[in-house]
Amino acid sequence: MGKDRRLATSWRPITIGSAVQRLFHRVLIPKLDAAVSLNLNQRGFVPVDGCLANVITLDTLMGERTTSRRGLALVSKDIRKAFDSVSHESIRRAMDRSGVPNHLSDYIMASLGGSVTSFRVGHETSPCIEIRRGVKQRDPLSPLLFNLGVDELLDTLDSSEGSGCRFCNGTRCRVLAFGGDLVLTGENAEDVKGLLRTTEAFFHRRGMTLHPEKCRALVLVRSSSGAVYPAPKSGLSIEGKAIPSVTDINPMQYLGFTFDTHGVMKPNLTNYSAWLQRLAVLPLKPQQKMTLLKIYLLPRLFQFLMSPRAPAATLKNVDKATRHYVKRFLHLHLHTSDALIHAPLRDGGLGVMEMAVSIPAILLRRIENLASHSSDDAVLRAALSSARVISLTTKLEEHSQKFPADFHHREIIRGAFSVGLETQSRTPRLASELRNAPRDGQAGTGSGPSTCGCSVTILQANELGR
Repeated sequence: MGKDRRLATSWRPITIGSAVQRLFHRVLIPKLDAAVSLNLNQRGFVPVDGCLANVITLDTLMGERTTSRRGLALVSKDIRKAFDSVSHESIRRAMDRSGVPNHLSDYIMASLGGSVTSFRVGHETSPCIEIRRGVKQRDPLSPLLFNLGVDELLDTLDSSEGSGCRFCNGTRCRVLAFGGDLVLTGENAEDVKGLLRTTEAFFHRRGMTLHPEKCRALVLVRSSSGAVYPAPKSGLSIEGKAIPSVTDINPMQYLGFTFDTHGVMKPNLTNYSAWLQRLAVLPLKPQQKMTLLKIYLLPRLFQFLMSPRAPAATLKNVDKATRHYVKRFLHLHLHTSDALIHAPLRDGGLGVMEMAVSIPAILLRRIENLASHSSDDAVLRAALSSARVISLTTKLEEHSQKFPADFHHREIIRGAFSVGLETQSRTPRLASELRNAPRDGQAGTGSGPSTCGCSVTILQANELGR
């Protein structure tokens, strides 16, 4: 619901479907997915890391054009209430166009049709309104049905002769799609205008509209001296409204990343210290603060740190701030070894993820996984084979070799910190207690003083690290 309740556009129906039907649709997804073949430029809700693929592709394209001092024009488009506005007739035409069997398409249309909604204000209820557009919320089939509705547009744009922006190897990229987020690219503004007209006509025929306020345009022009600079006014518009231009002080947001005129910007994590400070003053127990840190705060940073432009210094600063507040939460000495904080619980540490080690390794695996799925995708293959991505991959490989994935802190804490625990863990009694969670009233009931004391120490350390 929008802010102004007096506007009809601020309201939309909420679909509460049957749990049995949703379960059946989850079983039906592989059947429908096998019957259709989506455009490769659609990377939302498909079995590929589409978010990283589109971010790397757009960043590479912008970086190559800036470095080679060639012009570029792109428009980031947002469909207004995309999943709520796609018409049922367009979904039917898309399924017929994709060759979906009639019995399957008839069932899907029957599940979409026949739905009604009504408004209830006070003691008055409006007449029933038939729902003829939009897909159901939380229905497993909805993402795939929406992709089918947009797939015809992607095929039309992809077949446009002479349009699109070229990589250094000559591969053309005309459109990047992630669900309802579209990015149109071209060599210049006139090139993109043709793609814009095609897109507007497609959505207009299907009763869908764009959101000009959330769209962004970037046009890089070349001066007489050969330098490339962003045009202050792109000259591009949607439905007669000028699209706001992207500049270095007015960047655009795309898939959770910030882009300026050169590509992905370095992540700004100034809020992380504020989050830690708020966590430090909460009236919680130390182990509760550690749980919030490891389960909620650190995972919130993954999207920002998983950027191709995240410098190693930023990752180290995040780890430095994390260690400072962990020592503060647990009242540890300032000179406590970093290895005891970052090592896994099974090795005697607290299990706090070290971003400077984990993020490069995870990003490298994601890029390698993309490369293994890019054999049929010429645009993604061109982005991954560019000098920009090869340089990034080389740095990540060197970093992974320097810090192996099996946690280099294990060797640091081995010795004086854990030799007593290792020796005691070889006893059958304690080994059983370490493998099996103790029942109420049985924690620390060893047969002798040394076994009992060691068991209690390990159990408290594990509880503290959760």
